[in-house]
Amino acid sequence: MIRRAYGKINLSIDVLGRNEDGYHDLDMIELSIDLYDEIEMTLSDEPSYECNINLPYDEKNLIFRTVEKMRERYGFRDNFAIRVNKNIPMNAGLAGGSADAAAVIHLISDLTGLDLTLQQKIEFGTAIGADVPYCLVSKPARVRGIGEVIEPFELEKGYDILLIKPRQGVCTREAYETLDIARAQHPDIEKVQLALMHHQPLGGLLGNSLLESAERLEPVISEIIGQCRSLGYDSVMMSGSGSTCFVLSEKDEDISALYEAMKERYEFVRKTTILS
Repeated sequence: MIRRAYGKINLSIDVLGRNEDGYHDLDMIELSIDLYDEIEMTLSDEPSYECNINLPYDEKNLIFRTVEKMRERYGFRDNFAIRVNKNIPMNAGLAGGSADAAAVIHLISDLTGLDLTLQQKIEFGTAIGADVPYCLVSKPARVRGIGEVIEPFELEKGYDILLIKPRQGVCTREAYETLDIARAQHPDIEKVQLALMHHQPLGGLLGNSLLESAERLEPVISEIIGQCRSLGYDSVMMSGSGSTCFVLSEKDEDISALYEAMKERYEFVRKTTILS
């Protein structure tokens, strides 16, 4: 069985603070994008793993952790031959690892006959990573809590996205460890959602509480955002904990000039679309 593992952008993130369990409470708008890894899994006598990039199959690999935690939780004895074709860059804020984990949850549920409900998958995925529950849903949504409260909504109109990622990545753990809640941006997520749903201007509304800490870790992020704004694009922001920045544009807007300018400067520049 083959499944696409779609990446996402965080259109805006408000980090509200830490809860008593040590996790951060979040309020954010997440959108799936047409950029995906491909995960192929089959039942096998012996476990095996192949990937098109050098990615060790161990505890740091979310696919490995997902397989083993599902085996522990649900008690199946099956082994799997796993092949991964990665297209989503790593340490990018695009949920590549979480999308892969979500795809594996779907695949194992089908291959082993567990037939888990979506809610069961979300509850399990929360223990794997904060972005995994959303990647199980992969629809435009407002996401709260530590990532487990997902409220899908409809978009009135489609959007294109230009992704711009420099060579440098940002470690999510470091971005949160250096986050200063008092100094951070706190966008009005309600206004962002309503503007997106009703096709109203978004430029001045977008924000990301992790932007300031990510920029301190990798100053090139502020350079990318500044360059895009200087070329007349207002709907620009960093996704997740970075380092990918994005420009949101309407379907009929020509962003080819920006694409050409950015691809000469940065390692990963890709045009894609929002999935609805």
